[in-house]
Amino acid sequence: MDIGAQFGTGVEYRIWKELWLGADGRYHVVRYHINTVNNCVTVGAHVVIGF
Repeated sequence: MDIGAQFGTGVEYRIWKELWLGADGRYHVVRYHINTVNNCVTVGAHVVIGF
């Protein structure tokens, strides 16, 4: 097992009534992982329907 952390941020925008558009980003940090680098950045977008 390795020790790591995840840091992230995101935004959402209301398009119409209960329809939302959003995006987020995350930075992953892993320490002491043998023979590989697992520090990385991920980004994504999402559409949300509220009810």
